[in-house]
Amino acid sequence: MSEDLAARKQVSQTVTLIQTFICNVRILTQTLNQMIHQWKCGQPYNFCLHTTGEDPCTILLKPLLKKDAIRCEQWKEEVQNLLIFVSIEVFRWIFRLC
Repeated sequence: MSEDLAARKQVSQTVTLIQTFICNVRILTQTLNQMIHQWKCGQPYNFCLHTTGEDPCTILLKPLLKKDAIRCEQWKEEVQNLLIFVSIEVFRWIFRLC
């Protein structure tokens, strides 16, 4: 009998915890919906960019330009190697015809 009572008490506590959790999730969802709304032109920003005096777009663009420059340099080397290979093959082909 006491085991049954203990089990019921534990189930009751678990249900109470779940109800509290659900209530907290609802409150949090409402709060987040109020905080994060779709920004419209002319409204103040919710999350401002921290600037160091330099344009934020420039800061974001620098690593991309560096990455692109490295990639372009690699492609130039690949194209040069392909041109050398094709030139050699063309010369072989020409000498075979002669």
